Formats: sequence, C-alpha cells, structure tokens
Amino acid sequence: MTPVGSPVSQQNGQVARKSRPPRMRSTWFVLAAGAAGAGVFVWTLGRAGYGQVLESIRSLGWVLLFVICLGGLRFAVRALAWMTCVERPARLAFRDAFAAFLAGDALGTLSPLGLLASEPTKVLLAAARLPPSDAVSSVAIENILYSLSVTLMIASGALVFMHSAAADGSAKVVSEVAVAGFLVGAFALAAIATTRTRPLASLTRLTQKWPARERLTGVTQRVAQVEARVLGFAGGGSRRWLAAFGLETAYHVVAVLEVYVTLVCILPRDVQPTVLHAFLLEAMNRFVTVVFKFVPLRVGVDEAGTGLATSTLALGAVPGVTLALIRKTRILCWTALGIVVLLRRGWSPHAGTVVDAPRRLQMPPRAGRR
Repeated sequence: MTPVGSPVSQQNGQVARKSRPPRMRSTWFVLAAGAAGAGVFVWTLGRAGYGQVLESIRSLGWVLLFVICLGGLRFAVRALAWMTCVERPARLAFRDAFAAFLAGDALGTLSPLGLLASEPTKVLLAAARLPPSDAVSSVAIENILYSLSVTLMIASGALVFMHSAAADGSAKVVSEVAVAGFLVGAFALAAIATTRTRPLASLTRLTQKWPARERLTGVTQRVAQVEARVLGFAGGGSRRWLAAFGLETAYHVVAVLEVYVTLVCILPRDVQPTVLHAFLLEAMNRFVTVVFKFVPLRVGVDEAGTGLATSTLALGAVPGVTLALIRKTRILCWTALGIVVLLRRGWSPHAGTVVDAPRRLQMPPRAGRR
C-alpha cells in the first residue's frame, strides 16, 4: 500500500489533477453557454410579455399532445430511413432503431457535442443487433442523407425568405449561392459514387509513405472502409438511396406540419398562417439548431430567433416565443424517454458526465449469441 505522502502518491495526485481540467473546461463552457442563453430567454420573455406568452400557450390546449406525437413520428421516420441504409443481408428492426434514435437524441440534446455524443450512442446500441461495420456505415450513410436534407431545407428557406421579404440584392445573391452550392455538392457526391473514385482510399495509400504510418494506417483503413460502404450504397442503385432521402425529406414535412398546427392554434382568429409561414419558421429552426447546438436546449436563442422570424413575417413576436416554448416541451418529453432507454441499457448519470455516456452503455447480447 502506497503511503499518502510518498512521491508516488503525490505523482498520482498530480496526474489526477492534470486529467480533470479538460472535463472541467467543458463543464464551465456548458454552464456559461446555458447562463447566457437563460439571460436571453428572460429578456425575450420580458420583451414579448409573460402574460401574453402564457395565454398563447394555454390556447394550444390538448393539441399539445398531438404536437408531442408528431415529434415521435419524426423519430419514426428517421428510424425507417436508417433501416433503409443497412446493407443486406443484415437487418435492423424498427424497435431497435427507434430506441437507438431516442437514446442518441437525448444525449445529443443534453450534451454540447451534439452529433459527437448522439451518433456513437446509436452505433453502440445498433452493434447489439448488427455487425460493427454495418452499424457504423449505416449511421454514416443516414447522417449524410439527413445532412443533405437539412442543408437543402436551410438553403431553400433562406432563398424563399429573401425573395418574399424586402431584402437587398446582396442578401438574395447569398441565398442563391447557398442553394447553388448545395446542388453542386450533391451532384459531386453523385458523380463520385457512380465512378470508382475513392478520395479517402487514395489518402490511405498516401499516408503509408509517412514516417508515422503505423499509427495512421489503422485509422485510415477504417475510414476508407466506411467510405467504400457509403459510396457503394449511393452508387448501388437509385431506388434505395432515393427511398432513404425521401424519408429524410418526410421528416421535414412532419416538422412543417407541426409548426403549422401550432400556429393555427396560438395565432388570433383574424390572423391566418400559411404553409409558407410554417416552412420558413422550420427552416429558421433548423438553422438555429445547427449553429447553436452548444447551448443546452437552445435556451434563449431559439425563443429570440423564432420571435424575430415571426415578427419579420408580420405574425408578431409572441407567437414565435410561444412556438419555441412548445417545441422545447416536445423535446423534453422525448428526451426523458431517451434517458429511460439509456438507463435500461445500464447508463448511470452519476458515473461521470453525459459526454462519457456512450462508453458506459451496456448492450444486450447480439441475436443468435448466448
């Protein structure tokens, strides 16, 4: 047993102290971002009027349950898209895909790392039913298709907004360039997939000439394998990836429906929302989600951004703040269910931070194994 005052004990204490600052820095960053968001939240509510926002929320009534169910439908649609991305003969059941999405989204919502926390969780949970390589590649393919759909949603929303509002010429040019960039990127990806060009595989061969190739070879080979599966999926026939991309698009359609139903209930009777209003507000929501993912639950920035968007659309600031609060309620409900899934998989919220959760998950044995 090592004495407390011995050099070894002191050295171990110094190592322990040195290993803490990264986690502490990330914790303080999250707390600072949350505090700033809370300040913006209080300021936004005060400017819109607490009483008016509360009355607007009450006007939704039992429709709130329908909005929460639409949130579950969005998870179900993305789970189906993920199942479409799994290479045959491997298969992922809907129940497992849906549960993995709930768990991954819960961690992505609670952690500032976003995809870096949610996607490894989905891979680990899927690895209980799929070979590890299939789990990684299917998650990567689904994320690429989802990212393409989000980019198209934001770019087209910006384009429509700039042309519908009294924006200057430079803003319209920026939105048009964004849409053009998306189309160029999509066509470039399709061109690479239909040929046998593999950029990352070429990089793997290049790194073999580097002095530190022993350390890089394993990593680059795994990346090249994922690349081969992703591009092989894209070039293996248009039916499957069009089906997957169609499901990703359906995800945004359900989101627009959620916004439209909410607006119909919370807006005054003399104000009639349109599907275009809902589309633009959902595009704004996607943008805020991507840019301010490091803010826990996008507290403050979601309310301020949506309130500004509804004011610009001549709907008033109160409906925008209300819409953001209702959205947050839906997120919290499904996040709670995701935490339940994590707890059933053996995750303990007391064992470290939420960022470490993927490494602490206990997965049930794969089907066919004892």
